Formats: sequence, structure tokens, C-alpha cells
Amino acid sequence: MGNIKKTISKSLKAGQIFREQGYVLCDIYGFEDDEAKDCEAFGILSKEYVPLKKGKDGTFWRFIRFIFGLKRRRYFLGVMWFYSLPKNVTGGKVLFEVYGRRHHNDLLSVAKDIADKLETDIDVCLTSEKVVHEKLPYPR
Repeated sequence: MGNIKKTISKSLKAGQIFREQGYVLCDIYGFEDDEAKDCEAFGILSKEYVPLKKGKDGTFWRFIRFIFGLKRRRYFLGVMWFYSLPKNVTGGKVLFEVYGRRHHNDLLSVAKDIADKLETDIDVCLTSEKVVHEKLPYPR
């Protein structure tokens, strides 16, 4: 008789860890998809929404956002790659691209936690100095 080995994919386990820490999952382009699943890569959105600019939080601006269906956005923190030939991520390697130096240290501690639980090495790469925002689908 053969043996059966039960495993959970790295991307599914990493996604669950991010969700446990309060982060929101998205696709690699920044559109929310808050479901941990087996995939080649997924993105991470911040826990909190981007604060409104001073002077844009009054009744008039709330009315404008309501009329045009505008939603507040979150920060798009980065993408965790589990397989990508152009990025040379194969053979069990994991690459974590971080967008914005502001969030780098927080995500570094989460990446260390994931690396310990997955028992794998994670390359953390600061890809952009500037913060990137979540993409929102057009209202229908």
C-alpha cells in the first residue's frame, strides 16, 4: 500500500497568515480578491484605508463620492510571488516585492513569520520608494 501525504500549498498558507494579521488579499494588479487560494502570486492591501486629504472630508466631498460611486482606497503593499519565470522564481523560492519604504519594516516581520512557518527562504525586495494605491473597478 502507498502512503498518502497531506500538504497545504505555500501560497494558500501564506495568504491565510496575511489574513490572520488583518491584511486584505488582492490580485497582482491591486484589485481586491480577499480569498486565500493556491496561485502563482497574490498581492497584499493595507489594513486601513488611505486617509482623505485635508479639506476633502467635508459634507460636499462625501456627497460627490456618493454620487459618482467613488470609494476610499487602501495601500497596495506588495506582491508575493511563488512561481514566475521572468522574475526567476522557481524551485520553491519565494519573492516578496514591497511597494513603498513606509511599509517595508512591517512587512519584513510578517515575511519572517511566513518564512518560519513555511520553512522556506523569502527574498524581500523593495520595488518602489513610493506608495501604491489599490485599484478599484469602474462602477457599473
